[in-house]
Amino acid sequence: MLNKSCLFSVIIVVNNTAKNLDQLIQNIVNQCQLLGKYEIILINNLYKNKKNISIFNTVKNYQNISIIEGNFNTVYQKILKDSIGEFLIFTTTEAQPEKNWLQNIMKPFEDPQIHVVGGQIEQLKVNNIILKFYNFIKNILYKNKIKWTDIYDNQISNLAIKKEFLKRQKILNLSNLNQQKINFYYRILREVEAEITYNPSAMVYQIK
Repeated sequence: MLNKSCLFSVIIVVNNTAKNLDQLIQNIVNQCQLLGKYEIILINNLYKNKKNISIFNTVKNYQNISIIEGNFNTVYQKILKDSIGEFLIFTTTEAQPEKNWLQNIMKPFEDPQIHVVGGQIEQLKVNNIILKFYNFIKNILYKNKIKWTDIYDNQISNLAIKKEFLKRQKILNLSNLNQQKINFYYRILREVEAEITYNPSAMVYQIK
């Protein structure tokens, strides 16, 4: 059984849908308070884009929350060095976790042999007619062309990793990554994919 006082860090990757951030944080805080000691870390991917809303107004309303900005390697090293959690739980601002999401994604770690847990991701139905049309055209253009980076980018919205296990992945040298060629999260997931245990009861809904 997991100790009720275990430490965990929930890491939210802040992308273009940052307008959902306040609702997402409140949902996660409610779940965190039932599980033990926690912190929330925001990876701010909007810091170079002045057209996007500031996330600081949202953050100041909460405790135990911090913001990380910078290149891939800076973000990765700060997470490994500064996060308090024994477990790193990733999600994104495109995700809407179910109310028991955290409890369910942590449950498999009751087995000490499990190092990485991935949950189920369901796409929400799109009501916007313009977005429907865009997805229709994209499906025609990319029919039978699977973009593996899409699969890995999506999984980062529902993933938990033991921090000590991630620290042991010495092959993960992210200092020389070319952003145009490979995604930061894609690289991490490719290195740990053999260790991923899937738990479909840990559910988030993807919004695009």
